[in-house]
Amino acid sequence: MITAIIPYYNSGATIERAVSSLLKQKHLPEEILIINDGSDAINTAILKTVTKLSPLVNVVHQENKGLSGARNTGILKSKGDYLLMLDADDTFETDFLEKAIPLIENDTTVGVVTCGVARIINGSLRYTYTPQKLTLRDCLIDNIVPACALFSKKAILEVGMYDINFVYGYEDWDLNIRLLSAGYRFKVIDVVLFNYYDTEGSLLKETKMKDLQLRKTLLTKYAKLYHLHLDIFIDEIDRQRQNKNDEVQKVKRGLEYVIGFRMLQPLRFLKRMIKKST
Repeated sequence: MITAIIPYYNSGATIERAVSSLLKQKHLPEEILIINDGSDAINTAILKTVTKLSPLVNVVHQENKGLSGARNTGILKSKGDYLLMLDADDTFETDFLEKAIPLIENDTTVGVVTCGVARIINGSLRYTYTPQKLTLRDCLIDNIVPACALFSKKAILEVGMYDINFVYGYEDWDLNIRLLSAGYRFKVIDVVLFNYYDTEGSLLKETKMKDLQLRKTLLTKYAKLYHLHLDIFIDEIDRQRQNKNDEVQKVKRGLEYVIGFRMLQPLRFLKRMIKKST
């Protein structure tokens, strides 16, 4: 049985789109839980319309506990063995569950199934990407898995659900580290089946602003793990330095740089002549 969990906080403008993407799945979830995390009266009223879309849709109301707290409520209220996490402003393509279910229900070592992602900003598709390396070492370096994916409920409960201390984001990164540390594997569907929207007022912007602070929190929480894999940071620093050098060389080979360099040559010559005369 699959339970879809959607944390909801004043997301009335996008919630119907998110729920509709679940109701269009070729393999329907048996339960869709919307966790109303202390929304205002107007956005709470919108949920009455959304519940009419299908008997599968149910709303759980609670005082505001943040994204992690809302997801944890959904986990504890869920009836499913597998949990489909979806944010209220994002969507899945119709065949995600159809492709994901066989990968997780036939292998108890799989804790998460994810897929390729379409990044949509201001209504326009900016780029797509598919997670590649899904090892613990790679996860310590960066947040490599989208928060919205199919999870084993047993795995999430085993590692302690979401950490409510991650108020401004990276709660998914934190969970992924614990899942991989516990020995669970992540499977990837090599097709773009998840649409990740950058919505005005979303938590993503605040997460970016607090990126360094959140990374320090992870580093402190998993200090022993990071110390054990210290070599990956050396490799990452080398990689980033090489990337920066490559970018500099690319700029220098660019037409604008070449034109600008040649236009300034006479001025440089004049500057040298002035220096010599003084």
